[in-house]
Amino acid sequence: MNVLRTFDIVAQLVEKYPKEDALAIKRNGKWEKFSTIEYKNLADQVSFGLMASGFTKGDKII
Repeated sequence: MNVLRTFDIVAQLVEKYPKEDALAIKRNGKWEKFSTIEYKNLADQVSFGLMASGFTKGDKII
């Protein structure tokens, strides 16, 4: 798979490592891990939220 866009990286990770830990955060002193599939789902939710808020291609988000 060729990486042409940033979100292609996530799709490639899901394809190659669907059960691997992709992200970990520490909450209340405990580590919480997310698989590549969970990470992709969270990224999609953020993306959909931005689109629902009116952001479009080319907009800068700071």
